[in-house]
Amino acid sequence: MHLNTSYALIGKEIEETVINEEETSGVGWIEVNSLYKYSNEPYIIEIYNKIIDKARKLT
Repeated sequence: MHLNTSYALIGKEIEETVINEEETSGVGWIEVNSLYKYSNEPYIIEIYNKIIDKARKLT
């Protein structure tokens, strides 16, 4: 079984990212165009691209 939860966060590039290191690790921003570098599952990339497209329509 594979469960995956994805979120699209829309923010301004000038805003600082604050990470609570006691609760999270490995968190960071990545360029949308380099998404494929972070997954070896092509069908997941398709899902992420759909989420990104929907988020862009909201802005």
